Amino acid sequence: MGIQQAGAGDRYSIELPGIAHYTVSRDEVAVVPAADAQLMDACRLQRGAPAAAQLLLRGDAPLHAATLHTPQGAVVIAGRSASGKSTAAAALFQRGYGILADDLTCLHLLAGQPVVLPGYAGATLWGDAALRLGISVAASDRVHPALDKYVITPEPPYTDQPVPLRAIFLLAVYNVPA
Repeated sequence: MGIQQAGAGDRYSIELPGIAHYTVSRDEVAVVPAADAQLMDACRLQRGAPAAAQLLLRGDAPLHAATLHTPQGAVVIAGRSASGKSTAAAALFQRGYGILADDLTCLHLLAGQPVVLPGYAGATLWGDAALRLGISVAASDRVHPALDKYVITPEPPYTDQPVPLRAIFLLAVYNVPA
């Protein structure tokens, strides 16, 4: 993946080989799919690095995280890819917490206080995680034909208003020898 800042800091150029080229400005993301790419893949992946670049251009802080709405405020679950962010969010959603965003969380300063802006509230879950949570993937699209990972139908965000930041948790994966 290649990300380059172009111009005077007002634009990013992002190349996802075999998928698409994205030109990102503060107000729009232009997508040019690769010749042999699926348009659906190019659009789905636009919610990742291109959306994060757009948040940066707007002065916000993008986090690779899932975020839940709790009575005390927004709880962010951040971590590397495949660390369990979406699985934890889906499990907590089943227990009554609203999902504000999955995969990309936007931190914004509002009157000097950190808030989370609602975002894409769908989830991408590995097949085994969905099975353990009792979530059917029968009607869900695979993230990629070669992966047992699914795009779960997005829920509407719990709110359309900024939510005060309560906590950020960082998930880490530790493999303990058997």
